[in-house]
Amino acid sequence: MILDSIQSVVRPSFYRSVHSKSFRATVGYFTYLGFIFGFAATLAMYIHVRPLIAEAVAWASSQIPTLTLADGKLACGVPGPTLIRHPKIQEAAFIIDTQRTQPVSAGEMVEKKVIAYLTQSTIYVLTQRRMEVYDLSKAKQPKPLTLDAEFFRQLGVSLNRILYPIAFVSTWIAFLVWRHFATVFYTLPGLLINALSSASLDYPTVYKIAVYAQTPAIVLQAAAMVMSVRIPWFGLLTILVVCGYLFMGVSQQKQAREAGEI
Repeated sequence: MILDSIQSVVRPSFYRSVHSKSFRATVGYFTYLGFIFGFAATLAMYIHVRPLIAEAVAWASSQIPTLTLADGKLACGVPGPTLIRHPKIQEAAFIIDTQRTQPVSAGEMVEKKVIAYLTQSTIYVLTQRRMEVYDLSKAKQPKPLTLDAEFFRQLGVSLNRILYPIAFVSTWIAFLVWRHFATVFYTLPGLLINALSSASLDYPTVYKIAVYAQTPAIVLQAAAMVMSVRIPWFGLLTILVVCGYLFMGVSQQKQAREAGEI
């Protein structure tokens, strides 16, 4: 499969033998490309997201006072209302007032420009649609939960451990589903090229050509993600590249038939 991924891009004569590829080989090839694409997407996420997680953990560890949840009540080491606002994301702000027992209104949160308000037994979260209210008195944990600097550091470690495997698997599955539909789509220009060139190829052969013809576009997209390069008109460029390889693949199949190789 590794050799196929290289030859399908740099060796036109590779497409002379595409018709002989089995269905299992075609599915296996897409699975292999999915692993490559999933790895590239996960690597790009690691490069860009890991520093953000580290920055968020450092900020939370230094700015958020120690909180303790016990018997359904929240306690804070800092008395009185405490406003916490992210220095870069001004919308990410909340107030901690564990001495407060009266309800918090949405109007008050809008006035103070916060998205969350933590009181002694309730957490209020303001969204664009409505205000969510979470009753802490219903949270019955066996022992007190302490949210301190160590908690946020461990949270960051846990996020890094679970985020990237989940990203890899989800990207790989999405790739397989999306590329199957993309292949069906690309068989349409493939059949048109087949008809105009009088190559007389059957649909399974055109489908297999469409599978391998997508390789350069997939590799290009994977490389762009890792290197954080934005390619203008990438969607149109992808279609043009794949159609170019479709034309080459159909032409190679036609030449092989005329030469008696098939």
